[in-house]
Amino acid sequence: MCAIDPEIALLGPWHMRDIVGDTLGSTRLIALMMAVFGFLALGLGAVGIYGVTAQCVAEQRRDIVIRMALGAEATGVAGRTIVTAPMVLALVAVASLAFPAVRASRVDPVRTLREE
Repeated sequence: MCAIDPEIALLGPWHMRDIVGDTLGSTRLIALMMAVFGFLALGLGAVGIYGVTAQCVAEQRRDIVIRMALGAEATGVAGRTIVTAPMVLALVAVASLAFPAVRASRVDPVRTLREE
């Protein structure tokens, strides 16, 4: 049987989930805000890609019509845009990841540890 020592000052009974919840509350809020802002950025990026693609198609409308009049299929005309846009985005993503990674791989560990 458990007994409470009268010499120990207790502020009140707490459940462990309440203590953990209070401790992690700010971390959860930050994670939620990061997720919300991430989805917002994803939406803005999608709208931006749509706008740029729509503008490019509008500028090349005459060329597209001429190609279709000469016998090009609609899938061929649309496939050029559908393949090109993801390829450009993939190249930008690889470049934006590669430059910091290469720079990080060239860091001198001894020098870095001495600075800290």
